[in-house]
Amino acid sequence: MIKRKILSFLIFLLIIPTSLYSIEDYENFEDSYIQISAKKIKDDFFMVKYDYDNEEVYIGMNTLFYFMELYGLEVNTERKSIFGKLEGKNFNVSFSDDEAYVLDGELFVNSKALEEKMDFTSIKYDFSSLRLTLEPNFTLPYEEREKGKVERLRLDSRKEEEEKKIDIEVPRKLITPGLIKLDYSQSDIKGPENRLSYEYASQFLYGELYLSGGIRPDSELNYGNLTYSDIIGDNDLVLGNFSLITPGFLNIDSNILGVSFNNEETYVTKDGAITVIKGEAFDADVIELYRNGMLLNYITPPTKDFEFRVDDGILSSDYTLKIYYKNGGIEERIVYSLSDSELLKKGRYRFSAQSGKNADNGEPQSIVRAFYGLADNLTVGVSGSDLISTSGRKYRFLENTFLWSTGLHNFPTLINYKNFYEIEKQENSYNLSIEQKLFSYNLRFTENKYSPYVYEDTNLKKYNSISVGKSFNRNSFEFGLNRYIYYDTDVESKNVYGTWYSSMLNPVSFSLRAEKELTKGREGVAFYPSFAYSGFQSLNMMLDGEISKKKNDDDYKQEYTFRVNKRNMELIKDSLYVDFGVEAKYSNETEKFRYGITFTIELDDFIYLELPTDIAINENNNHKTTTSLHASKIIDLSNPLREIKSNVSITGAWIYGKVFLDKNGNGIFDQGDIPIPEAGVMVNNRTFIADEDGNYVAEGVVTNEIIDLTINRKTIDPMLKNSKGALKIKTRKSSGLKVDVPIEVVSMVTGNIWNTSEFTERQFIQAVSMTTIVLEKDGQVQYEVDPEFDGMFFFEDIPPGQYKMKFIYLGQENFGFTIPELDVDVTLTDTETGEYFEGYDTQLMRIVDEEPTQERTPDMDEDEIDNILNNY
Repeated sequence: MIKRKILSFLIFLLIIPTSLYSIEDYENFEDSYIQISAKKIKDDFFMVKYDYDNEEVYIGMNTLFYFMELYGLEVNTERKSIFGKLEGKNFNVSFSDDEAYVLDGELFVNSKALEEKMDFTSIKYDFSSLRLTLEPNFTLPYEEREKGKVERLRLDSRKEEEEKKIDIEVPRKLITPGLIKLDYSQSDIKGPENRLSYEYASQFLYGELYLSGGIRPDSELNYGNLTYSDIIGDNDLVLGNFSLITPGFLNIDSNILGVSFNNEETYVTKDGAITVIKGEAFDADVIELYRNGMLLNYITPPTKDFEFRVDDGILSSDYTLKIYYKNGGIEERIVYSLSDSELLKKGRYRFSAQSGKNADNGEPQSIVRAFYGLADNLTVGVSGSDLISTSGRKYRFLENTFLWSTGLHNFPTLINYKNFYEIEKQENSYNLSIEQKLFSYNLRFTENKYSPYVYEDTNLKKYNSISVGKSFNRNSFEFGLNRYIYYDTDVESKNVYGTWYSSMLNPVSFSLRAEKELTKGREGVAFYPSFAYSGFQSLNMMLDGEISKKKNDDDYKQEYTFRVNKRNMELIKDSLYVDFGVEAKYSNETEKFRYGITFTIELDDFIYLELPTDIAINENNNHKTTTSLHASKIIDLSNPLREIKSNVSITGAWIYGKVFLDKNGNGIFDQGDIPIPEAGVMVNNRTFIADEDGNYVAEGVVTNEIIDLTINRKTIDPMLKNSKGALKIKTRKSSGLKVDVPIEVVSMVTGNIWNTSEFTERQFIQAVSMTTIVLEKDGQVQYEVDPEFDGMFFFEDIPPGQYKMKFIYLGQENFGFTIPELDVDVTLTDTETGEYFEGYDTQLMRIVDEEPTQERTPDMDEDEIDNILNNY
């Protein structure tokens, strides 16, 4: 009874209106700059008025019509009305005092009233992402322009496919020499123990071979596999060592030697109220865990495998990993959830299979999964597994998955049900989660129930929870109830909790969790404050606390942990780096501090030398200092003399080549071409600088994904550009690729469309918005631009040549131009410098006694036109 009252009260506090302010308080509404989109047009810096108390958005009509190019509509601020022409028809609508207000000469209208009274299918505002989405039922001017471009779009309908194509793909190879990394380490430089180990990676049998092991004191192979990446879709076939993905409620050794066909490298499972996040990351320096955009924890993984365990009971969260690699690369990875699998589109399927033996004790393990989309909102799955837990208990599960989304617009609900049938014991266990979006609130119910054969091994018989949460303005609140029943005590444990997360001071985040234990005999309260900072020059700071009190305790118990980690402090440019970390703990029971200080010196060039030093200070101020040694060297067996920075991953790829001014335009560096020193070659937004001879090397390139390679225009003359444009490249692990980057001289061509006395300013702006200008070469459109609202236009990055400029009016009116076509001669006086060509002007005019026509290729039907426009 008490539980129901508490939960009802918490929900009541969340759902009741927080403000009774009326629209008369509009002067206190705040300016909010958001992203707005209407069909295919978008503005990332659009100002609206936001009523934080009532969570309502007010939109300025003049700025909205300018954004949507609705120049035929006028605003009357005195009457709070809109009138004019929309799609050629008269339009007139007014708003009441509780729907709109006037401020500084602008009419601001409530988004809900605007959706109701104007012809909008919907107007949605996402408070968490600051995004306003409008779906008008009427045709926007830009759509009229696109209809006028149908003929050219038909010729360019292959554009989307061309964007998806790969320009260069490194082929799979039978065998390559590969890279080897030698690693020497001493845990204490004062002690006699040392270790010499190796890593080796290459292309082998058209796959990717990776081996690691020891040389001294023992010669052994610790880990190895042969991987065929993306062999079917995005699934990898792995022969050798891999990580087994198992149900979260079982304790299974995941290091398996066998065969894996799978595509998840990072995933999260639920172990009761504990969230377990596992994955792999080769040569990671630091891995940060973010929940709902806020730093939660960070680790320095000693191996490629990493794991986070989050035990605060919060279930309705999205997790993201930020992985900092030793080579300077940064990866953001969204965590794949096994318990909240993504819905598959109708007719789509996903399949995975893993089988082998534990690398340590040889016990067999196998699991096969298949998912199929029966409909866009309904996915079913089946799985079979033969597993042995770490306690030696054998399981044979038949698993069924049911994932259903209601698809409701206002109250979407996701139901995820998994049933585990133990075949030998004929017992059922299940995991159920139900999530619902109720207005701006997130509701979640979870129940996990296990059969006797399972809970005798795992101890957890049943777990369920219910929670309600709300996010707004970089804050999130959640209240919930957790209940557990354990096998060894058979007593129901339960607690209620409330949490608050805030990142309003980003990059500083703060959280507070309050928990009340309701279990008989263990009653008590606890508070868990947390402060985190992540940002300036790779600096992380975290302060975590626990303040708790049991029912019969006199005082609160207080424990605090403070951590600081500063990475890659450069002492000597490109040579000497220092990592520094401090960890301090305090308990009011001892009223003393414990300290740990770690700093690592890195000589980071072509031999990697690391000297980590740990200083531990206990409660009695006794010091213990340990200095270890770590040195490594990477060798390219195909070219042992090649200089390789030893902080890169041997499983990565490298791209090299020359940046040069291609004076004859053949794309090949030959006689007369000029190397361009200090040009920045961008590979997936990382810039690698060319040397004085124009040679560059991009190391540590991500593999088995399509990457973009182009030139950083900020590092070369503005009148130069990459001749080939951005290249899409797919690399392979432990392999190099030569890509030369030819540069060409480009120029700018500008002009104006001028107004005359025939048109008012509004008519001119509307006509210009329906105009496009093209540059043709040999009868083919090479470039196309839309003019600014005042008629000025620019063609940038135009190579030398002879062009024909055409002015095209796309509207329905009989408008044209005094000079509809112009010859453009882009001839350079200096072949190494671009020029500015201007004065290509014309005037807008009315065409008398000429009926508007619209050309169409005879064999084009309506479906083809619609398809072209949709692809565009």
